[in-house]
Amino acid sequence: LNSLSKLLLVVFSDMLAPIFIIILNIVAFLIVYYMGYGSLLPDIAVWINEEFKKFTYENYNFSISAGISLFDDKYPIYKAALDAGELENKAKKKERKNRDGEKKKKNGICFLDENTPVSWDDFKQISNYVKMFYGWLEYGEKNKDGEKKKISKGLISRLYSIYEEYKMGKFQNWAKWRWRASYSLTRLARQYRDPYEKQINEFAAELFTSNKTEQELIHLLFIIANWTDLLTRKKEN
Repeated sequence: LNSLSKLLLVVFSDMLAPIFIIILNIVAFLIVYYMGYGSLLPDIAVWINEEFKKFTYENYNFSISAGISLFDDKYPIYKAALDAGELENKAKKKERKNRDGEKKKKNGICFLDENTPVSWDDFKQISNYVKMFYGWLEYGEKNKDGEKKKISKGLISRLYSIYEEYKMGKFQNWAKWRWRASYSLTRLARQYRDPYEKQINEFAAELFTSNKTEQELIHLLFIIANWTDLLTRKKEN
């Protein structure tokens, strides 16, 4: 691992900035601390994991667990490191229950929701949704007339509300959150019919079937909503 640690240190030395901190626990004996811009850290964490998999020839006996913590520039760095360390520990030790009933530990990341560590594959899927929603909110998409049309931040409120219904239903997959989410997202799709109806309906279908994620997508929705919210709030502030 000496070559890998040198590679990581070179990358880290070029990208320091005191906004986020990430702790990566690599096969239990190499710990890396990295501070950087909040919008970059999750992608950097994914990149490190992908490079590590290549380095180990995707040997399942070697894996990375990670925790990413938020803090402002006045927050003591050692406390931020402890916070991130706690998240990394949960990513490593807290069980993840997949939709097929399988339970797993390690080889994952904890970010924005300390009670929900996720696998690296699920984290990449979460990131894809966040980027999609962020694009809708900040840049918009062209409608059939060629005009850019944005979605309001009410989208984020809907995502939070759907998750809260799920939480109030004691995280049951077949509780009333399903029909309320269906109603809410159907209304949103009709409101923004051109050009978003198809994409919103596809997201709703995935929310109910979870074909792309290991865990139920509804269980990951708070992370998606919170991450999107943070990115848009950061730009406003």
